[in-house]
Amino acid sequence: MATEINYTPLKIDEDLREYSITDKVHRHPAWRFYFPNGFGASVVKHEHSYGSDEDLFELAVITGTGDDWYLCYETPITDDVLGWLTNEDVMEKVREIKALPVEKGWEKEC
Repeated sequence: MATEINYTPLKIDEDLREYSITDKVHRHPAWRFYFPNGFGASVVKHEHSYGSDEDLFELAVITGTGDDWYLCYETPITDDVLGWLTNEDVMEKVREIKALPVEKGWEKEC
């Protein structure tokens, strides 16, 4: 029988809640944020994510909406996923993604 791991969930700051949805990845909660600029964030914490063994989060910049989203590797935020993030680190990065210029949004290839 597999051991169930109970990770600390992400605490979303009040000003970002309207942009977020909660989902599941590998049986664990996952969070996505979608912003008017066409960018968003995917935040996970599961047995395969960077930092999960220390109860930390992994974040990826995404484009798209709903079930039609893609990882974006060409932003000033990062050219990869970001691992080993604290809750505060995640909220800071999510705000940076929200502030990206609209012209670099989903209509551009990432």
